[in-house]
Amino acid sequence: MTRTSHRSQGFTLIELLVVMTIIATLAGLAMVGLPYYQRRADKLVCATNLRSIYSHLLEYEQTKHQLPQADGAGFPFAIWGTVLDKLPKEAEIFYCPSTKRHPPADLTTFGPADIDYTGPDQSSQSVGRNRLSTSMAGASDIPIVCNKLPNPADVSTVDDRRKNLPHQGKGFTVLYAGGSIEFIESSLFPDDLPVIGPEAPENMAKFRILKPGFGEDK
Repeated sequence: MTRTSHRSQGFTLIELLVVMTIIATLAGLAMVGLPYYQRRADKLVCATNLRSIYSHLLEYEQTKHQLPQADGAGFPFAIWGTVLDKLPKEAEIFYCPSTKRHPPADLTTFGPADIDYTGPDQSSQSVGRNRLSTSMAGASDIPIVCNKLPNPADVSTVDDRRKNLPHQGKGFTVLYAGGSIEFIESSLFPDDLPVIGPEAPENMAKFRILKPGFGEDK
């Protein structure tokens, strides 16, 4: 008589444990990797926004024979309604994806205080005597637009300030007068907290001409 063996069609306990271990490992890798790739994607879109803003600033400069004279967020926002059409799609370039913010539904009230980017404080003495231009000497190292960052003097605690930082606090994207774009790591600043404006550290003095803060530009 021939003896026939029958293999179970289901998983054994060991096989189930192996599969569960693989799934748990992949899930763990995904949890670690996804935030990194999300930050990377946000940085790319943010840089694309600043490239668009720069192209419109060039058009503005060619039309007006100067860059906007406004301070802070009013500087990049000057292209709105002049060389940039007042459309919801166009308004998106003023928002960094890392903040998860979007233009208000009613664009009739849309203003500098609403956007995610800021510019130079041209009313200050250091900038006021040197009119900004895309062709000025040293333009490749002169910041003109970057992510809005809170003014340390206006925030009571470090934790409150961290909550308002773009790019999950890892840094900020900056546009230079010459058209180049750079991501500045937070690790370059004391306590890993980026600072622009008068309180920027000595090693980041070039960012002192930018205006920090949120909601103050009307």
